[in-house]
Amino acid sequence: MYAEETSEYESIISRFESVAFYEPFDDSEAPRWSNAAGYDGKYMIGNGSSKLQIEGEQGLILPEPAKRYGVSTLLENEFYFQNQEFVFQYEVRLHQFLQCGGAYVKLLRGGEGFSPESLTDSTPYTIMFGPDKCGNSNKVHFILQFQNPVTKEWVEHHLKNPPGIMQDRETHLYTLALRRNNTFGIFIDTKLAAKGSLLSDFEPPINPPKYINDPADTKPLDWVDEKEIPDPDAEKPKDWDETQSQMIPDPKATKPEGWVDDAALQIPDPGAVRPADWDDEEDGQFQPLIIDNPACKVGCGEWKPPQIPNPLYKGKWSAP
Repeated sequence: MYAEETSEYESIISRFESVAFYEPFDDSEAPRWSNAAGYDGKYMIGNGSSKLQIEGEQGLILPEPAKRYGVSTLLENEFYFQNQEFVFQYEVRLHQFLQCGGAYVKLLRGGEGFSPESLTDSTPYTIMFGPDKCGNSNKVHFILQFQNPVTKEWVEHHLKNPPGIMQDRETHLYTLALRRNNTFGIFIDTKLAAKGSLLSDFEPPINPPKYINDPADTKPLDWVDEKEIPDPDAEKPKDWDETQSQMIPDPKATKPEGWVDDAALQIPDPGAVRPADWDDEEDGQFQPLIIDNPACKVGCGEWKPPQIPNPLYKGKWSAP
C-alpha cells in the first residue's frame, strides 16, 4: 500500500520454520529462480517503479510490457499434504494497470526430468492460482489438474465462479486455502473472496456423476420421438370459418362529437404578421409558422372506428 513514511525492511524468514516454501527475494541475484528458454521476457529482482511502504523490500519484477515470462524453481524437498490443510499465498503489485496478462502461479506436478529452463505453457501442473485479466475476462484463476483414479486420465478442472482481481497499483495478498473436508477458500488481503467445494464447484466436477449415458447405446429403429401426433381421423367442423379476421372495427363505436372530417391537423398561423423589415428579395417569400389546427381538438381527417377482437375468429384449423 502507499504511505508517506517508509519503514526499514527486516527479513522474516526465521519466523517461518514450519512452512514448506518461502521466498522473500532478499538476494538480488535470486539464484534459485530461472527464466524459461521459450519465453522472451527476463525477470529481475528489485523494487519496481512505485513508491515503497517498506524501504529495502524487494520482489520479482517483470519489467517489460508485451512480453511473455516463464519463471520457475525446484523445491529442495518433497512435501506431502495428505490429511492436512494446504495454504498457498503470494503478494502481487501491478505497477502499471493490467491490460492483458496474468500474474498467476502454477504449482508444477512432481516428476523426474523437469528443469526450470524447459518450462512451457504445457508443462503439467497440479494447481494454477492467481490474477489474470484480458479484455472482458477478469478473474483470480483456480484450476486443478487432477488424475482420475479409475481412468488414470489427467483432467483440468476450472473453478466455476472465480472472484475478480484487484485493479489498482497497490500491493495485494492472494491466498488459497485447501481444507481437509474438501472445501476451499480464496482470500484477497485476508478477506474471503470465494469459497466452495473441491468436489462440486468445478467444471468439469472432480467427482464425475454416478451415472452417464451409455456411449455404446443406439436408438432403436422403431423409436418414435413424438409423444403426440395429429389425430388422423379428425375433420374440420363444417361451421369453422377460416376467412374471419382476428380483429374487426368496433360496430358499436360512433364518431365523436366535434370531429371534423375535412380539416387539416396543422395550418398556417392565422395570427402571424409579416415583419416590417422583411425583404422578399433577400429573405424569400414570407410564410407564417405552421401550428396545430385549433378546430381539431377532438380530431380531424377520416374517422375510423377502433379495432376489437373478432368474436367469430377461429384461425386456421389444425387436427388435434
